[in-house]
Amino acid sequence: ATAAKWRVSRVPRAARAPPAADADAADDAEDDIFDAVVLTMPVPQVLELGGAVADGLRERPDLLDRLRAVEYSARYALALFWAREDDAARSFVDRLPWDCRYVPKEEESAIVFVSRCAHKRRAATNDGGDANARDTAVEPPSFVVHSSVPFALAKLRDGADTAVVGTELLERVRALLPGLPPPADSRTQLWRFSQVRVPIHAERAAHALSADGEPPLLIAGDAFSAHGSRFDGCYESARDAAEQLLAQLGLDAARPGAPPSAL
Repeated sequence: ATAAKWRVSRVPRAARAPPAADADAADDAEDDIFDAVVLTMPVPQVLELGGAVADGLRERPDLLDRLRAVEYSARYALALFWAREDDAARSFVDRLPWDCRYVPKEEESAIVFVSRCAHKRRAATNDGGDANARDTAVEPPSFVVHSSVPFALAKLRDGADTAVVGTELLERVRALLPGLPPPADSRTQLWRFSQVRVPIHAERAAHALSADGEPPLLIAGDAFSAHGSRFDGCYESARDAAEQLLAQLGLDAARPGAPPSAL
């Protein structure tokens, strides 16, 4: 008999597949079939899911209570775009001495991070050399700006319109960078679940929700580590999830020749 698999709908719910279900049984075009599922979205979005996720959490009320106590910060992200042929914008952006920078609150209370996107991407793929001497004609200039958390929370409390927030952030960016030419286009996005403020404190950094005999179903992410939204927290949860997944699938994590990164 074919081993059990998960049928996962593309709507916010996960449904248990019949024990003998396989990929050929997916007659609904909106569904996909998987041998195992690991969910790493923000905890509030996990709590909105139905199906097997909701069933598994109901079987673990202690974990459910801890998930409900998780808290996230929020911030806005502003993307700025200039036309490829805007020589003034390209010249201004190319003269900046950084690809990205953190902004201290003493300098600007509403903005914490600014990045020259195209330059940052090239810096990650280019083999050394002066960043300002690289070919800047590959992409049109663009910026990404992150707001501070206090600024975002204040705007959320006031019910501010996202477009209005974007206009204010743009004004602040131009004050922070005098001479910055006006962008050809911009996009503002509320990053509702930015970083974990209050993570789960538990022995494991990933948690299995599947019952005995069911395929693996795990929830993981930075919220499940005491380290929170730091590299250490992401790594700890990913490693724990991988170890549990391998164990449930009956695979040997320490198989000969497997690199340490296999976990």
